[in-house]
Amino acid sequence: MRNDHPLRATPSVPAVCLLIAGCLAHAQPVPARPGIPPDTFPIVAFSAGNPNDSNFAEVKRVGFDTVHRYRLASRAPADVKAYLDMADKHGLKVMMDVSAFVDPRHSPAKDMAPDERLEALRTAIRTWKSHPALGFWYVYDEPAPKVMSPASLKQIHDTVKAETPDIPTAIAQHWGEKWWEYMPCVDIVMPDFYPIRDQAFPEVSRLPQMAEFFGKVGRVSKRTVPIVQCFGFPRLPNSTEVRYMLFSSLTQGIEGMAFWSYWYARFKPFQIRNKDGGSKAGEFDPAYMRTVYSPVLLELKAFVASIMPADKVAYAKGAKDWEISDTGLLHGLWRRDGATYVVAVNNQAEERDINAPFDCGLGNCVLEPLGATRRTDARIRDARLVISATTPWEVFVWRCTPVPK
Repeated sequence: MRNDHPLRATPSVPAVCLLIAGCLAHAQPVPARPGIPPDTFPIVAFSAGNPNDSNFAEVKRVGFDTVHRYRLASRAPADVKAYLDMADKHGLKVMMDVSAFVDPRHSPAKDMAPDERLEALRTAIRTWKSHPALGFWYVYDEPAPKVMSPASLKQIHDTVKAETPDIPTAIAQHWGEKWWEYMPCVDIVMPDFYPIRDQAFPEVSRLPQMAEFFGKVGRVSKRTVPIVQCFGFPRLPNSTEVRYMLFSSLTQGIEGMAFWSYWYARFKPFQIRNKDGGSKAGEFDPAYMRTVYSPVLLELKAFVASIMPADKVAYAKGAKDWEISDTGLLHGLWRRDGATYVVAVNNQAEERDINAPFDCGLGNCVLEPLGATRRTDARIRDARLVISATTPWEVFVWRCTPVPK
């Protein structure tokens, strides 16, 4: 999942240690800040680009509230501080990437012994743990058994937590070999999946597999912040697909969302990866982020603000166990301050009539559409949800109003 081309050359191991040690020597010993609170819903931009006013203001305007840069902590301390300071200026948090100190695939870690890696990690954590822009630590990118064992990852997590017990650790995790063994090793698991490549809309799509993987991770990880991988490929998702990706993820019990990779969305032309590992120039409409993606992202944020913190989160029968093959419907229900909210997602590549079991505990209800949801005659009657989906992958977001008896 790495996005290496925006990166500068990494300093040598001795240079990194001296730079960080020098910065630490001039820092006052202050306790770590608590990072992101557990009841927040971070919206993360991977590879958020250069830390300047125009770029970070646009990142914030689009809808992101957390930024990331690969191997950020291994850069010169002045550059790290500039990134953190600019994020703080624009009200953004930073998912601080410290993976370069522990990932043996990349420098400087690949040139270090295991004990040296952990000591370099400790030094970086102590250096930046008190910065007000720090949100959480990104400690590894897609661990796999041949390179990073669950036991080794847990040791990395424990090293970080010993220094900053209140700041979460996070990893990206692909649907690979024994992915489930890494779930207990960190605080936040960020499952990633590529649902849209060059398939035609709507018949050929991996959207259900994406939602399935996010749901599987959500049931076994401590906290799930999925990565929607949507930029840098031959076909960009349309508005219907974007709404599916965001709101279907919400029905899986997630606690935040990340996007890979904002860097690709900033350039025209940009590079498209080929199946043979090469790349070629591709076209990216510079208006796409504002006209297609940002409206859906802002809609999601508004809905999350209305349901968090929920008094109670409930799922209709089967939704949390992925037992939806009979209805092809993803759905979730939230209650807050006496109001009830429902998200229902047509999980099939066709328009169709839906009449599915759905007991919201309120009896018969009318459903008030929210955001960009199409106004319909949808209703909950006799513990069943009745709706006609007029497009494949259609998303419905509603506020429930009980029908007087």
